Amino acid sequence: MLKKITLCLSVLFVFISGACAQAVMLDTARNQYMKIDDVTLRYRVWGKGTPVLLLHGAMEYWREWERQIPALAKEFKVIAVDSRGHGESTFTDRELSYELFANDMLAFTDKLHLDSVDIVGFGDGGIIGMQMAIKAPGKVNKLIAIGTNISPDTNAVYNAVLEKVRSWDYDKMAFYLQVKFKENPNVKLLPLLAKRMQKLLLTQPHYTLDDLTRIQCPTLIMAGDHDFIKMEHLNYIYTNLPNGYMSIIPAGTHYCIKEKYNIVNTTLVDFLKWKAEKVVRY
Repeated sequence: MLKKITLCLSVLFVFISGACAQAVMLDTARNQYMKIDDVTLRYRVWGKGTPVLLLHGAMEYWREWERQIPALAKEFKVIAVDSRGHGESTFTDRELSYELFANDMLAFTDKLHLDSVDIVGFGDGGIIGMQMAIKAPGKVNKLIAIGTNISPDTNAVYNAVLEKVRSWDYDKMAFYLQVKFKENPNVKLLPLLAKRMQKLLLTQPHYTLDDLTRIQCPTLIMAGDHDFIKMEHLNYIYTNLPNGYMSIIPAGTHYCIKEKYNIVNTTLVDFLKWKAEKVVRY
């Protein structure tokens, strides 16, 4: 019995030590702020090497990547930014669009004097990354889009998910965001952010086949095999990208970056380090 207790305590100690080490590592990077257009974006930077821009999903912020940053920062210069209205980035009453988010990020990378970047985007972040690759193809070396859709309807997403978004209570969502975004500078505008984001999620994007063919960089489409983005939709995106690749995470949901982070991280690092040689199917 004593041996079992000692073993359990040892395992618990290793787990806690690992979690503490990860937290310390994340906090080694200080908050930085950059004025872009009518907002100020908060970001953090870790590591050295090829720049990798992390773009979080809807109603999230940079800490969504807390499981990925330690692994990526060993190999790359990792830049995690809060999009407008999210985390500690400011917000105005402006209507939101993926083009606006992409313009923010293109201006952000310009101000960082980055000629080009690799992009890893989750959900909305993947949509933004696609928009960047369409609008400024020379700016994006590689793109990884995780749990990303290119239309806002039941061709792409299960109806139950869309119904949940339609039923949002703006005040409740604002309270949720206030708790999540502890230092958000525009607390009074959070109900409006929820309203703007609801409209965005239910009406955009509308990327066409022509749009997909304009994404020339090596692009990895990643998702859990139990994602709420439909598998046939993901396959359509992958099949019609000129330089597309696919990774399906077994037993993973839409939130595979948190649930299956070990396999996700291994895949991210492998794809980002890969020389992108032409793969011949047959």
